Amino acid sequence: MVFSVTAFAQNIYVDALAGGSNDGTSWTNAYTDLQDALSAVVSGEVIHVAEGTYYPTSGTNRSTSFNMKNGVEILGGYPAGGGTRDWEMYPTILSGDIGILNDNTDNSYHVIYNSDVDETAKIDGFNITGGNANSTSYPHIYGGGMYNSSSSSPILTNCSFTNNSASHTGGGMYNYYSSPTLTNCSFTINSAS
Repeated sequence: MVFSVTAFAQNIYVDALAGGSNDGTSWTNAYTDLQDALSAVVSGEVIHVAEGTYYPTSGTNRSTSFNMKNGVEILGGYPAGGGTRDWEMYPTILSGDIGILNDNTDNSYHVIYNSDVDETAKIDGFNITGGNANSTSYPHIYGGGMYNSSSSSPILTNCSFTNNSASHTGGGMYNYYSSPTLTNCSFTINSAS
């Protein structure tokens, strides 16, 4: 369950319970919001994310999603406060349940939306859940959990897609002219009409 990290890569930390300066420079000073880390990260850096649930937005804009970036690894499964990574023991959840809790009619259309990312965009050790692509117009009718477009080829490892839905195709994941690589990933209780 060890994932190699590129030598000399800059590390950025995310922990929903961190109480320091929240600048991402250490576990103590970790960002509390994954979107803040994704806004700050540049190619060659690695984002380490502690257990907990993270949302694409603190508001109710259903079009807001997490977006992977080229040259960036996103690693989940760390204990709160840092320590040895184990994504099974320390579940790290990306949730689209941004509106009324447990009411999917107001959830994010896509938990993760990728456009034109290559194989250097990597995510490892996350549960992607609660996306609901139930719009009546493209692209928000496909890929509740993850939507890959424009020849995207991200690498996903040790990820699970659960309880995502779409009004058309690809409740868990939809790939539009895209070819992601998945290793040790699972799809459970996803639906599309």
